[in-house]
Amino acid sequence: MLCLFSCDKIESFLGKNDTPENSNIVKNYYENGKLKSYYTINDLRQKHGVAKSFNQKGVLTKSFEYVNGEKVKAMTHYENGNPLLEINYKNEIKDGLLKRHYESGQVESEIDYKENFPGTGLKEYTKSGQLKKNYPNLIVKGHDRLDVNGKYIIEVYFDKNPGRGTYYLGELAEGKYLSYRLEKLERSNYRGQFILKPPPGAVIMEKLSFVGEFKTPTGNKYIVQKYFNLAIDNTY
Repeated sequence: MLCLFSCDKIESFLGKNDTPENSNIVKNYYENGKLKSYYTINDLRQKHGVAKSFNQKGVLTKSFEYVNGEKVKAMTHYENGNPLLEINYKNEIKDGLLKRHYESGQVESEIDYKENFPGTGLKEYTKSGQLKKNYPNLIVKGHDRLDVNGKYIIEVYFDKNPGRGTYYLGELAEGKYLSYRLEKLERSNYRGQFILKPPPGAVIMEKLSFVGEFKTPTGNKYIVQKYFNLAIDNTY
C-alpha cells in the first residue's frame, strides 16, 4: 500500500491477480472507498496509456492519454460524461487541435495550436451544427501627420468590437500561429497603434505585416494577418 496524501487511500495493483485485465494499473481512492483516479504504466513505471479522474459522486471529470510518461492528450468532461474540452499536447504544452464541445457532445469549436500559441482557421459551430462565419474584418489604416507633428501613425483594429482585439506587428509563425516574436501594439481608443517618426529627408517604402487576435463571445481566439504597404516621403 502506498499513501501520498492523508485524505486519500492510494492502492497499487501492480502484479496483483485481482485486475487480470491489466496488471499495470495504479488506482487512487477517496476515504469513502470510491475510486478517485487510475492510470496505466509501462515497464519503466511511466504513465502510459489512459488515465482518468472522478469526483466523489463517481462522475468522470478528467481523462488523459500518455506515451512513455509524456502527456499527449487531455479532456475535461461534463457530468453526463461527454467531453467539454479536448487538448493535444507535445512536451507538456498545447500543440495540435483544441476542441470544445456542447453538453450534447457535438463540437462547439476547433482551433490549431503550435507550441502553446493559437493559429488561424478557427471554426465555431452553432448548436444546430452550422458553421459560424460572421467574424470582424481587420482594418489597417495609415495617417500621415508628418507636417503636423512629424509622425506617421498606423492604426490596426477590428471593424466590430475593436476592444475585444489584441494587435501585433510581425509575421505569424509558419504563416499561421501567434508567437513570442510578435510585437504587441499599444492601444488608443481600443485600436492598436504603430507610430513612426522618420527623420527629415527620409523615404521609406516597406511592406509591413500586422496581426489581430479577436476574443470571440465564447472565449475562442480568431487570428487574422494583414499586410500594409508603407510609403513615406519626408523630403518636402
